[in-house]
Amino acid sequence: MSEECSDYIDCRQAIKRLLDKPSVKVKVTRHALNRVIERCSSRIKKLNESVVLDIVRNVIRDGLYKAYTQTIFVWTSSYLLACTLDREHNIIVKTVITGNNLTDEVRARLKKGIKAKWSKIIVES
Repeated sequence: MSEECSDYIDCRQAIKRLLDKPSVKVKVTRHALNRVIERCSSRIKKLNESVVLDIVRNVIRDGLYKAYTQTIFVWTSSYLLACTLDREHNIIVKTVITGNNLTDEVRARLKKGIKAKWSKIIVES
């Protein structure tokens, strides 16, 4: 019999273990950086990579979490982060959506999130 190898990570179970840890490491993809710059350039005058990383850090710190099997949503009133987890249980931010671009279907799914209390959040691009 051959053994099967899978890179599948159930985000619902992994986020429960991750919420118990005191710190978290967040990686922001190039796509997510471009989406923040594209969607927020009219509101924020000096928008660069460090400002975008601060936005992501604030959403991770203050946001509510809801996990599905392959995706984790983190949201505040202004931003929604669509994330996944890698093998080392780092949060990978795939895309960023501003609050005024959310559809009613997505808003209906974002109910009853969990608040995280991490003391240290490391964000890198």
